[in-house]
Amino acid sequence: MALLELALLGFSGGFFYAGKKPEKTGNKRNALARLRAALAPIKAHKQSLQTFIAESPDQEADEKALADQRELKRTASVFAGSTAIAVAGTVLYPPLAVLSVPGAVYLLRDVYVNTADTVIKGKPVGVDPLMAIFTTSMLYQGHFVVSHFFISLYLLNRQLIKRVKQESKRNIIDVFRDQPSTAWVIIDGTEVEQQVSAIREKAIVVVRAGESVPVDGQVLEGFAAVDQHMLTGESQPVEKSAGDTVFACTVVLTGSIHVQVEKTGEETASARIGQILNSTVDFKTSKQLWAEKITQQTVMPTLGLSALTLALAGPTTALIFINSHFRYRLMLATSTSALTFLNLAAQKGVLLKSGIILEKMQNIDTVVFDKTGTLTLETPNVAEVTAFGDWDANTILGLAASVEGRQSHPVAKAICNKAAALGLQVEASHEASYQVGYGLVASIGKQQIQVGSLRYAQQQGFAIPPALLDKAEQCHLLGNSLIIVSVDGVIAGAIELQATIRPETSAVIQRLRDQGLSLHIISGDHPAPTKRLAETLHIDNYHAEVLPETKAEIIKQLQAEGRSVCYIGDGINDAIALKEASVSVSLRGASSVATDTAEVILMDQNLNRLCDLFQLAREYDQNVKTTSQMVIIPSLMNLGLAFVPGYGLAASMTLSATSVLAGFGSSMLPLIRHQQTRIIG
Repeated sequence: MALLELALLGFSGGFFYAGKKPEKTGNKRNALARLRAALAPIKAHKQSLQTFIAESPDQEADEKALADQRELKRTASVFAGSTAIAVAGTVLYPPLAVLSVPGAVYLLRDVYVNTADTVIKGKPVGVDPLMAIFTTSMLYQGHFVVSHFFISLYLLNRQLIKRVKQESKRNIIDVFRDQPSTAWVIIDGTEVEQQVSAIREKAIVVVRAGESVPVDGQVLEGFAAVDQHMLTGESQPVEKSAGDTVFACTVVLTGSIHVQVEKTGEETASARIGQILNSTVDFKTSKQLWAEKITQQTVMPTLGLSALTLALAGPTTALIFINSHFRYRLMLATSTSALTFLNLAAQKGVLLKSGIILEKMQNIDTVVFDKTGTLTLETPNVAEVTAFGDWDANTILGLAASVEGRQSHPVAKAICNKAAALGLQVEASHEASYQVGYGLVASIGKQQIQVGSLRYAQQQGFAIPPALLDKAEQCHLLGNSLIIVSVDGVIAGAIELQATIRPETSAVIQRLRDQGLSLHIISGDHPAPTKRLAETLHIDNYHAEVLPETKAEIIKQLQAEGRSVCYIGDGINDAIALKEASVSVSLRGASSVATDTAEVILMDQNLNRLCDLFQLAREYDQNVKTTSQMVIIPSLMNLGLAFVPGYGLAASMTLSATSVLAGFGSSMLPLIRHQQTRIIG
């Protein structure tokens, strides 16, 4: 039996410390050499536990996290010391092994406390009483090393379960993380920089191009193009002038405005979205793993059979019955499987915040996309260039690119990208300046070029061709933007901009449709562009001009119909819907609220990773089934062989150890295959 105990410990050390070269044992007749060899796996155990501790994602710099870390390190040290004493007693002096019992009891203190609560307080019987009975019996019979082997499984399982079941985030929202901490406020006619937290209602804040709006308020003077798609879902910049309302977390692209403060801090629209999220933060954090459920459900039958066996066949057979229960072996194997696929997903560019997501993805039958920033890119594209009079389209585009060349907003990027793609010559512009209205004026040679909106052209008193008015109406119906290019006060042409569909979108939509999934588009944008995008992608279900709260209501309605919904969004306006969905997905680079709320982040901003997520979920489901069989089948064999003559406790423990190895190997196989594929590729 002593040889079996050392073999189990050696197996366990190799299992948790793969790749470590064994120490030379020297002369096997030398007791000290044998002891050093026997203690080598203990170092492996300790290093394994410390590795799991170091890799734990729960390493936040607060007192509780530091206390947990110290406790885990203390546990690893106690385990190493207690096991060393057990091995020393087995190899050198048997009575010495008894001194390992206090360490074993300390390591299993939670097990014994829970068992006492079960007996005294009548709590539901869980797996802890089985562990307490089996380990106590093994220690009583002098199987000190084997007891520590099973203790090591318990400790590693507890750490793995903690990692797999970690909650997405309790403090899920900090909507001001990316907001400026200071703003320029007009006091007695002078601009003074103040902390945003100190700004009060009725104050006047100045916001210039490239700056975020820090408050909700009304524009008193000035004019600006504001990107508010993160909050409202509108794909194109919105012109704001005196009397219009602006919101915190939006960005001024061009121009400058004076804003009279109406709401600050937690009263702003974006903060109210955060409050709604915080009120539902615990909505999806309590789901148990399947392995835990089946483990708990089989505890009472196992205890009943072992009690009956104790009366009929004696303590050894009763212990075999208890040992046949997979206890922590099943949870250890399935937890390792979850960690394997979390790692595998990360290597494929998919960040999963919990292994539970892989289970939930298997039930998804409906995928809902936010339009702007998810199916489309932030930068629009030039759909058409219309020239008037003697001008030609390429000249119009080249002049606009020359004026917009130094601007960084999406409209300027779209114009410059199109000019570069056509190989147009871009000339140097001089004396560029913003005018009242959404307009930019610059000199090219002896000509003055004006680039701006139709509203700007009308404010400047330019003669508007009837064809331009017709074009503007058409663009409005389609949800496109129209940029007017004028030369020396005469309108020369117009550039139509439309949303840019992500290049991979069509293929991804087709792959999802082939899987039989129901597809929807939700957008805060106008109906016309939303409808056109849905028709382009052959998606029958779309919802336009949807408010943030309404997005969540649509998700609720779909789920009330019995559907399981995966929602993909990237803006502040998507956060409530993301929280409501069965599975929520966002893209790296999206608003901090969206990435904090989403359970899945596509790290390379590529929607193809969404298809990878569905594939990983299917593979994970199959892997868990195979891994579970590797653990459950040996347990059933243990039950069947318990009454076979000559089948004793040693053989039972060997079979249990084999099930651990088989389950671990099965759970790690997908990652090994992926790494081999990468090497070959």
